[in-house]
Amino acid sequence: MYMKKVLSIFFVLIFCSVSAVTAETKSEYLIDKVLNECTSKNFMTSGMNRCTYEGIDAWNKEITKYSAQIIGLLNDDEVEIFNVSQQSWENYYNKEKDFLYKTIYQKEGDIHTTFAISDMYDLVKSRALTLKKYLSELTEY
Repeated sequence: MYMKKVLSIFFVLIFCSVSAVTAETKSEYLIDKVLNECTSKNFMTSGMNRCTYEGIDAWNKEITKYSAQIIGLLNDDEVEIFNVSQQSWENYYNKEKDFLYKTIYQKEGDIHTTFAISDMYDLVKSRALTLKKYLSELTEY
């Protein structure tokens, strides 16, 4: 009886662990999928960081793409407001990146570089998805 309970608990824990890992790695965004594939092949910190920088570049390209599409839908006054908004975001991003590099990234231990770069990735991804949402709202009928 005791062994049956232990085995049941063991299988429940295994199932929960597998479900949690699967849920954590699933994403609807191709860039995230490419990043996950890349980091699963590159276990070293430098390889993981390289993969994340590639993801940052990919999200930056999305920002550029969505910005151009949004600008194409706006009148001159709205474009001016959008440009100010985008410049403000870029300023915020650059200041945040400076902060991360001068604090977290500089901490002893390679893992801190990964944490800092991951935070930068999240910032760029968030902006790209926000612009995508704006574009969707502007093109709704």
